[in-house]
Amino acid sequence: TRSDVLPGGADRWSHVAPAEGVGGIEGFRPIDNRRGTQSGQFADPKWKAPRGANLTFKFYCTQPQSLVLWADRFATDIEISASDEWQSMTVQTRTLKQQSGQALADWSTVKTIGFKPKPGEDITKVIFAAFKWEVSEAQTPSTPVADKDGKVYLTGEMASACETFWRVLDDKGVEGKPLSVGGKQYDRGLGVHADSKISFPLNGAFAAFHVVPGPDDAHKGLLEMKILVDGKEVYASGAVSSSGFKAKPLTLPVVGARELTLIVTDGGNGKGGDHASWADAHLVK
Repeated sequence: TRSDVLPGGADRWSHVAPAEGVGGIEGFRPIDNRRGTQSGQFADPKWKAPRGANLTFKFYCTQPQSLVLWADRFATDIEISASDEWQSMTVQTRTLKQQSGQALADWSTVKTIGFKPKPGEDITKVIFAAFKWEVSEAQTPSTPVADKDGKVYLTGEMASACETFWRVLDDKGVEGKPLSVGGKQYDRGLGVHADSKISFPLNGAFAAFHVVPGPDDAHKGLLEMKILVDGKEVYASGAVSSSGFKAKPLTLPVVGARELTLIVTDGGNGKGGDHASWADAHLVK
């Protein structure tokens, strides 16, 4: 396990004061129970999370408290148990979710983290300290296993990074209807809404990426789709809508590549109805 210690004190978090817990360990205590506390230090490339990391920290509290930990648009409930000793907590990405139910793909995309009390709780009773990013082999995104046909179909859980306007649905359009591109329905793929940027680790393990990209037939929004391999653009749809769209299957070489990125942006007239589908999206060895 590798740890990246974060600078963490009263100067890095809002509405806090320096505090010391048992054993002389220094940390900070929130002083505003209504607003809680937050820190934007994670937007600094120097302190952003390594890919595959989890957030860990210590806390000292002699009265149990129920808090909300939030990270940008994602949040999770955490229970602060009472003890006369310092305790540690590790927060994994899958526990943080948007209101839509979409889970945080990776801590490396987060810019701001905060804590606030749940109704009736008192965050001013908690001292925080020793924030770290921890990466272990078990937490690092790994190469997925192919199915019996030798295909690895992309899913939202496989993503190493995900930024999306709404959500990512596996094997359905973003509204929850069957994937449909160019008048044809597909059983497998990803449904998204512009703006969307999803990255997948390849780890040099695949030969090709196959996909049928296009605006989903469920809406008529104007959008653009792009594919990057190791940061280099290898496909761009131009501005397209589902009206009269002719789907074209793509098979792109990814031999030796480390990362695949799928991007959807609006076509220049706003995001309304900009539903896109990456139909039949899969990797082959």
